[in-house]
Amino acid sequence: GLTVDGICAAADMARGTFYLYYADRAKIAVTVYRMFWTAVYELRPRLRGRSLDERIRVTNMFYLALYARNAAFLAGQASLVRERPDFALWHDQMNHRWSQVVAANMPGDLPRDEKILRARALTAMADELLSNIFTARTPSLRHWADYPERLADCLTAIWTQVATEPRGR
Repeated sequence: GLTVDGICAAADMARGTFYLYYADRAKIAVTVYRMFWTAVYELRPRLRGRSLDERIRVTNMFYLALYARNAAFLAGQASLVRERPDFALWHDQMNHRWSQVVAANMPGDLPRDEKILRARALTAMADELLSNIFTARTPSLRHWADYPERLADCLTAIWTQVATEPRGR
């Protein structure tokens, strides 16, 4: 697990120096996760002018690769959300901003709040699924880690359907 001694050894710093900046390991974990997700948000694909299907697929491939490369790191995030209200609030705000971006790019005349709700539902579904595949390594799902193209195709089909389906169907 994550220990102050382990952090200090990896950073080549004394324990006393660590405690000058952070009260405990949870504080540094929150800082690192915030930095990570802020960077991801800034580095995400921006594909103006491309078809909706292509934008969704490229974004799905980006997040699949992100989860695959960072599975061990991302495994600790859920406990931070449960244990740290400040991190849970920040994480919620970040997901809401992302959902607003997604909703702004959804075609059709659905009300904005419904588009945002659909985007939040899709984001939650994708995060949970990718977490089960790459971090929890759920036995019935982990084989999908070996088929990123097929997984991206499945996620793209779901995202496209929900993003473009008119109301009341």
